[in-house]
Amino acid sequence: MGDHFEAGKMLSFPPGSFPYLDPDMHHCAMASGEAVVQIHGMSPVQFNYVNPNDDPGRKK
Repeated sequence: MGDHFEAGKMLSFPPGSFPYLDPDMHHCAMASGEAVVQIHGMSPVQFNYVNPNDDPGRKK
């Protein structure tokens, strides 16, 4: 959790498990190998990047 990616602080979740994150919680995610990511929430879904340069949809 937090504003900056730190691989050494990543948590591991076994298949079938999930984390619950508060709607305003800043966080990073990382996958190793093949992964399925499922997001639940109220729509519309909006991704707010702490660092705008990390946004893959941002025009360069």
